[in-house]
Amino acid sequence: RVAITAGCFDLSDECNLSCGKEIITNWALKLACWLLGLSAATFNVIVVTKMGCSIRESETGSMMCTRVLVCLIGIGDFLVGVYLIVLSVFDSIIHGKEYCSRQAEWLSGTVCSFLGVISTAGTQLSLFSMLALSLIRMWGIMNSSLIGPTRVNKRAVTKAVVIVIGIVTASLSVAIIPLVPSLEDYFVQGYFYDTDYKLFIGFPNKIKHIKTLKAYYKNDSFSTDTSWAEIGDKVDGMFTQTYGRLKKNAVHFYGNDGVCLFKYFVRSDDPKRSRTTSDTGADMVDVKGNMIVWLMLGVNLFCFVVITVSYLLIIIKSRKSAKSSGQNNNPEALRKSRKMHNRIALIVATDFACWVPFIFISGLHNLGSIDATNWYVTFAMIVLPLNSVINPLLYDNTVRQFFDRSAKNFVSGSKKVLNEVETVVSATVADDIGEGIVVAPAENIITETSL
Repeated sequence: RVAITAGCFDLSDECNLSCGKEIITNWALKLACWLLGLSAATFNVIVVTKMGCSIRESETGSMMCTRVLVCLIGIGDFLVGVYLIVLSVFDSIIHGKEYCSRQAEWLSGTVCSFLGVISTAGTQLSLFSMLALSLIRMWGIMNSSLIGPTRVNKRAVTKAVVIVIGIVTASLSVAIIPLVPSLEDYFVQGYFYDTDYKLFIGFPNKIKHIKTLKAYYKNDSFSTDTSWAEIGDKVDGMFTQTYGRLKKNAVHFYGNDGVCLFKYFVRSDDPKRSRTTSDTGADMVDVKGNMIVWLMLGVNLFCFVVITVSYLLIIIKSRKSAKSSGQNNNPEALRKSRKMHNRIALIVATDFACWVPFIFISGLHNLGSIDATNWYVTFAMIVLPLNSVINPLLYDNTVRQFFDRSAKNFVSGSKKVLNEVETVVSATVADDIGEGIVVAPAENIITETSL
């Protein structure tokens, strides 16, 4: 059983009965992937279009900055929706049951890299924008008595541009750095060779390459510190000019699973999780491979904490302002305040539900306390993308108002139909009864006739 399962991961026997023959094997996850992807893409296109058109109409600098950030949140969540849709297309339509035989090409291919980049960039773009928005809102509320609203001017536009450039640059850096060729020794998991060459099956990691090179060259100087570039040259030297240079593709950072996501959950057999030293043969943690994972877990947790603290300070400040200004006795002001507090509570609660359990379990998994390998797809394809569907409902009223109007129209339409049905039924019953009664002219009394 262990040997068969291992064959799934190193692709030496990936189409046996124990291995999944599709990218997403669970039908419920397939359905969730389609629904979340279409919902996230549709909702966020609406929000981005509305916000993009209204930025020029902003009356104050803070309003313009808020709309720009909400637009960025929508773009990030839209990218997550696109990722889910494209993945669903490849899973259900293009590959289908043939995925297992194409797994190596998929995990080392350009499409998988692209999906990993847009999903990571979209997630981080949304999170960093939410962080900036919470800080700007908190700053505006905490200093509302000292600084009045400023008109849109060159300084406000420059501030917004700098924020956008910073957020976009940070998000793209997180997504693209693992694919930079000069950093392949940190992030490449193995290589997939042309299937015509039988020396390397599946995608052998660095340790398997080292063993083969030591045996061929009768040289013990090869170690896990040997670079992938040097390994590639030595492998090419093993074949004559008749074969030419071997065609090979790197199994990149996002190729750790068929869903091509950021490697928050590193499998226990992953070549970047552990390696063997040439001197002692002992296993040791490869901190180079896990460094970016721990960094991003820390950054994302920090973002959530700051967002939560910012909105809590906004609630505290608004309550103090309402009390000092006597608005506590104003029903309309209380209604608006309660509505704002409910919105903030939803923002914090959804961020907590989507991010904190994911970060906590990822941390325990990478520490080796638990093995959360089987939870990876569920967390990464339902829990985190769920935020991309909820955000358009929390940060803008357009989609929510559409659903409110649709619900009201449905209710009113249903009532109208029921009333019409009731009228028709009443008229029919009256006609049926009327055939068996007669009105006595003198007394105006309704009496039964013999039927």
